[in-house]
Amino acid sequence: MIVVFAYAFPHRKTHDFLVELALAGLRDVIVIAAPFQKLGAVDRNTYFRKPLVTVEPFDTSVLCERLGFKYVEKKHSQVDEVVGIVRECGASLGIVAGARILKQPIVESFEDGIVNFHPGKIPETSGLDALFYTIEKDIDPGVTTHFIDAKVDAGHFVSFDVVKVAADDSIEDLQENIYRTQLIALRRFVTDWASNNVQSYPIDRPYKNDPMDCEHKFKLLNRFPIWRSTRVLQQCKRQLFEACIEGNEKELVSLLKDFPSLIESRTIEGWSPLIVAAFNQQRELVRILLELGADPNATANKGTSVLMYAKTALVNKVDADYAVLNLLLDAGAKVSHQDVFGKNIFDYVNEFGDDVLAAYLDGYN
Repeated sequence: MIVVFAYAFPHRKTHDFLVELALAGLRDVIVIAAPFQKLGAVDRNTYFRKPLVTVEPFDTSVLCERLGFKYVEKKHSQVDEVVGIVRECGASLGIVAGARILKQPIVESFEDGIVNFHPGKIPETSGLDALFYTIEKDIDPGVTTHFIDAKVDAGHFVSFDVVKVAADDSIEDLQENIYRTQLIALRRFVTDWASNNVQSYPIDRPYKNDPMDCEHKFKLLNRFPIWRSTRVLQQCKRQLFEACIEGNEKELVSLLKDFPSLIESRTIEGWSPLIVAAFNQQRELVRILLELGADPNATANKGTSVLMYAKTALVNKVDADYAVLNLLLDAGAKVSHQDVFGKNIFDYVNEFGDDVLAAYLDGYN
């Protein structure tokens, strides 16, 4: 049995989550729907253009009747009553499709926990205004799947789905893509939960972000084009390094055609695309990168050269293919280069006792 915390009035996320659960084949579902509640100080400013026309969601009680879900209207703040419902139906999992803050006794009444899908990265965008904090902190947009606890947007992390940003995305496009990614995350989570394949770990969330004032939000909207450009470049950079690992030639060529400056980009460890491709013995990618002008003597943070990384998979390997080494050496890679420890490639090869590789390299000395 699953309990879905939802709203008792027409609500898009409530509607879409319940439909997803029904389509997943789940029928043992009870919806605890919170009635409409007039909130206190709420920001009524309009920050986004009017969205495209959409189909209005069904009233939650009507939707539950048609889907065959049990429906109970109850304030989520009525802790004892909610806990009683959970225990009576024997539910092991809770899903947040629209809820007020759930108190600890409610959270603890679920054996498997209560899962939430937050429209931003946690802990960086915890609390309200997740999209605005995403822009302010210059981080990737996306959806965090996590098991909640008594703290807002904390608990145990399950996954983070990055939302890809396009160069021509409006902020409304981004907002809609984040919403739809919540549905993608829900669908995957339900499948993993049904197969007992959900793993999580504690979230370190030392503080919750305060709600932003309207002036701050409007300033961030003006910054959106700059943030978007940065995200596009960063996401393409990640795609490039993934292509170098996987040997995806088409992706690599396409990315460097659009963003040629990425050819000498670096990971946090200082690896260039050529280093990654050479380390993974992606011969064709190494050839392409060299032809496009990649530095054959690029080094990482500790001075380790492309050639040093390329030899790693070849040391003491029977019938080793030196094709990647050939490409690098023919392009001018230096066997005499020393890293920050004062060692060159011969020092490392000799440590492993690979006389064959040492003799091969000595031919370029």
